Amino acid sequence: MRGKERPKFKYDYLRRFIRENFETLANYASFLGISPSTLNDRLKGNTSFTQDDIYKTANFALDRKLTAAEVDLLFLALHGNLGDE
Repeated sequence: MRGKERPKFKYDYLRRFIRENFETLANYASFLGISPSTLNDRLKGNTSFTQDDIYKTANFALDRKLTAAEVDLLFLALHGNLGDE
């Protein structure tokens, strides 16, 4: 990455994860302690997810901790990678 160029992340897997586990974006935003508009900005790539957001998501239930690979799929999938839908 050169200069101030920001990576373009794709959040398709995260959106599916939210639907399956939280049903709505508003429920997920509430879980993170942010507003729905802040979540929308993050999903659009206007602002970044915080370490706290990622940590809370990775540990969202005592019986369902995400693996590192799952967290990568949720938050670190880049546009242009092989396997893009």
